[in-house]
Amino acid sequence: MAKLEQLKKSIDQQTKHFFQQKKVRQRVVQWQREGVECNQITQDYVANKSAWPEIQDIDLFDSYLDGLEVTQTIAADELIDYIGHKQWAPEKLGLALQQWAQGFNQYASVRIENSETSSDTPC
Repeated sequence: MAKLEQLKKSIDQQTKHFFQQKKVRQRVVQWQREGVECNQITQDYVANKSAWPEIQDIDLFDSYLDGLEVTQTIAADELIDYIGHKQWAPEKLGLALQQWAQGFNQYASVRIENSETSSDTPC
């Protein structure tokens, strides 16, 4: 049991050192701003209240650390151009939005921003 506790301490220490790196912290902050990880532990990490964040999708986060973009930001005007100026039955509008969103399947999330205002914290 002592060996297991020693291994746990070692893993915890290595994890803490990894997430203390400036570049890693910057990427986690951006990850959180993009709304991918909006849990309390990650928010605490961003606020320097936790030693490391809580990452749900490790593979996606690993890709993000490698520089792969996981969030696509779209101007609200683009969506309005796609669905605007028409009268929709609710179910048909839902289908049209679903069809439009198919073009973004390679991303973990899509962020729609008003061209006049933007928020850095979707959480």
